[in-house]
Amino acid sequence: MGGRIVGGIGIANSIYQGIEGNISPTRTAVDIVMGAVGFMGSWEAAASLVYFGGMAIYETNFNDGKAAF
Repeated sequence: MGGRIVGGIGIANSIYQGIEGNISPTRTAVDIVMGAVGFMGSWEAAASLVYFGGMAIYETNFNDGKAAF
């Protein structure tokens, strides 16, 4: 239950960031899709975790102030 709430908040946050122009429309769409994929099962949750974990690592260490996409 808690994971679903956190996932829903994450999707809502991606929508908000997209509306505010903090992330690109492409990034917004991919974030929403990968957030939804995380609800589908174990393998899908793992794929979502790899995506969001990879984005966090990239943005923290390799970003140079440029958007990933």
